[in-house]
Amino acid sequence: ATQTAGPAAKKDGDHWLVLAQHKSKEDLDEVVRYFSQNGIQLSIVNLAEARKFFAENGLNAAILPPGNGFLLVTRKLYSDPQSPGTEGYADKQRIVQLGKKYKAPAGKERFAPNYFGDAYWMKITK
Repeated sequence: ATQTAGPAAKKDGDHWLVLAQHKSKEDLDEVVRYFSQNGIQLSIVNLAEARKFFAENGLNAAILPPGNGFLLVTRKLYSDPQSPGTEGYADKQRIVQLGKKYKAPAGKERFAPNYFGDAYWMKITK
């Protein structure tokens, strides 16, 4: 089951890792399956719904990218993820390595040439 509303309820983190922004939820569903099979839980976030969720829950909606579509993000929230030795730092390295091996099914977005190597941290609290 894919989550399409807001971030996970984990309270101790304030960053999520954004792997991709894309117009097609169906293409992202394949990526969620791939990473899930490799132990990484991701969520697909509808940008329009996320703006509403953020506004209603005191989160920083201004950091969300403009336009419509979907964000592919880590389900887990992280604290201080840019620092080596933290769980977020390690998980990002793992995601980047797994991303290099991602093979999209025929007719689905390949996410080349970066294969999620350009994933970035987004601080979602004010």
